[in-house]
Amino acid sequence: MTSWYKDWFESELYLQIYSHRDEKDAEQLLKLILANIDLKQNADIFDCPCGNGRYSIQLARLGYNIFSMDLSNNLLLNFIKNIKNEELKVRIFRGDILNIPLKKKFDVILNLFTSFGYFDTDEKNFSFFRQSKYLLKKNGRIVFDYLNPEFVMRNIISEEKQSFGGKEIFIRRRIEDDFVIKEIKFVDSDGSHNYFEKVKLYSHNSLENHFDKIGFRVENTFGNYSGEVFDNQQSNRIIMILKT
Repeated sequence: MTSWYKDWFESELYLQIYSHRDEKDAEQLLKLILANIDLKQNADIFDCPCGNGRYSIQLARLGYNIFSMDLSNNLLLNFIKNIKNEELKVRIFRGDILNIPLKKKFDVILNLFTSFGYFDTDEKNFSFFRQSKYLLKKNGRIVFDYLNPEFVMRNIISEEKQSFGGKEIFIRRRIEDDFVIKEIKFVDSDGSHNYFEKVKLYSHNSLENHFDKIGFRVENTFGNYSGEVFDNQQSNRIIMILKT
C-alpha cells in the first residue's frame, strides 16, 4: 500500500465511486472560501492536487488565473476533456506534491478534498506546506480541507456494497496505527480488481501545532462546507485558512 494513490487515482473506478463529489459539492466549498478571502479579479490560484478539475474549472470561470497540478494522468485527461470547449485561464500540468516544480507566487493555494496524509511520515505529509510557504505572495493564504478524525472514528462504516455500471463494488474500512484504511474490490467481466486508500489521521490540535512549526497561523477553521464553526466531536471536516 506504499504508493496506493498512484494506482487508485489512475483508475476509472475512482471517479465513479466519488461521483457524488460533483460540481455542486465543489461550488459550496468555493463559496465558503471566496466569502472568507478577499481576492482581486485576476488573482493567481494554485490548485494542488487538482484531480479532474472540479475546483479549478469553477474558479477559472470566475476569471481567476488558475494553475492546476496533479500526479494522475487519468484525472488530468478528464480535466482537459471537461474544458475542451471553453477558453479559460487554466494551466494544467503533471507533478508530484513532494517536489513542486514552480517558482511562481500565488494569492491562494488550495489543498482540498483530503489531498493530505497519504504518506507514512510527518515529514512527507507536511512537505507540501513547507514548500507552499515560499510560493505565497504577501498576505497570501492556503486553504486546507481535510477529514475530521474524531468524526471518522465514531462514524466509520466497516463494510458496504455498491453497484456501478454492471460492477459489484465491495468496500471495507478500518482504522489501524493512526491510519484510516479503505479496501476497494470490484468484480467485472475481466475478473477481480483491488485498490486501497490509506490516510494518516491528524487531530485538529496536531494540525495546528504542525502548521505553527512551519510558520503558518490558522486564520479560520470551519467544520463543513456550509461554514459552520468547527466542533471536534460533530464536524465531519476540518477546513482551515492558513496565513504566514
